Amino acid sequence: MFAGQFKAWFAKDGAAFPYGRSQTYRFGQASAFVGAALAGNETIPWGECKWLVLNHLRQWLRQPIFERDGVL
Repeated sequence: MFAGQFKAWFAKDGAAFPYGRSQTYRFGQASAFVGAALAGNETIPWGECKWLVLNHLRQWLRQPIFERDGVL
């Protein structure tokens, strides 16, 4: 039931409502949907789940979070 509300924390560009002090929390927000998919629990439609997770990861990859040698 929470997934239907939690998806509203993500913008269309993949950015998520920031919470927590750590980038680990923020980067891992979409992991709830990944966990549901791995468990075979369709909390939201699979296509929407995939779109949400991939957009969230793409949004992070557009940020200046890497060192010059590609390390976070």
